[in-house]
Amino acid sequence: MFVRERSAATGLERLNTFNMREAIFIGDEELIKNKYRTCESFAKDIFGKKLNLKFRIKTANDPIFGRAGVKKQIYQRAFNLKLEIQVYLPYVEKYVACGSINNHISTMSDAFQFKSKSGNKYESLCI
Repeated sequence: MFVRERSAATGLERLNTFNMREAIFIGDEELIKNKYRTCESFAKDIFGKKLNLKFRIKTANDPIFGRAGVKKQIYQRAFNLKLEIQVYLPYVEKYVACGSINNHISTMSDAFQFKSKSGNKYESLCI
């Protein structure tokens, strides 16, 4: 995956190129809400207990929307649709994003027409 971020121009805390792994869940609204909570617990367990890192999980929004997507960013933040996992880098004394949990609601399902056999709309989530 290639990402171009202005903030990546200086320092080593942001990268332009990186490998990414993603898990995507598709299902009804209740399943996605449960997976959202499960993924948050999973992240806390991995970063805190297993890796013993100083980290935090914060409500966030996607910068990829740009200026034209300010309404999307506000909506995403207002409905807590994105959680950003940030680890603390002591050498620069700040937190840096290293992962996220994103509730797409029906955006992906609408685009790819994911529906149950009975025709009910699905939602999706990724981590």
